[in-house]
Amino acid sequence: MPVRNDPRGLVALLDALSAQTLPIEEYEVIVVDDFSTDETAHVARASPLSRVIDAPARGGAYAARNIGVAASSADVLAFTDADCVPAPTWLEHGLAALARSRADLAAGHIEIPLDSRASASALVDFARYLNQERAAAEGFGVTANLFVRRAVFDRIGLFNGKLVSGGDTEFG
Repeated sequence: MPVRNDPRGLVALLDALSAQTLPIEEYEVIVVDDFSTDETAHVARASPLSRVIDAPARGGAYAARNIGVAASSADVLAFTDADCVPAPTWLEHGLAALARSRADLAAGHIEIPLDSRASASALVDFARYLNQERAAAEGFGVTANLFVRRAVFDRIGLFNGKLVSGGDTEFG
């Protein structure tokens, strides 16, 4: 997962990943620090769960994801973001969904807790960019909750690392 300057989000994510129902020896957590200027990389390294890779320069989330893909060896890659908190069954259910189908990727539900003080950008993210059902209907999956077979990367290549946003759509 890519991360930049989000130590609190990363702690919550790593806690959620350590609580997965899938046995810990069956998955690897790769954190790609996208040139953080705070304690984010230290937080990532303090976790016994994560393998941390420092991006050589600030490149954005898609470039960071590409670094993680290149560093991994799994047949299936599960993507999420540092500000996400996956359910305890996230990995188990995502892998099972992919195994039950002949699909190359599986996109799962994204729940965003919004309160009455949600910012305009949070509302736009929720309505447009993180609506997984809408994304699937348009032929792609949002990387906040996406499982992809490695064979896809071998066949079509990586995410467009030059993009700041919209890489999920372009990849799909």
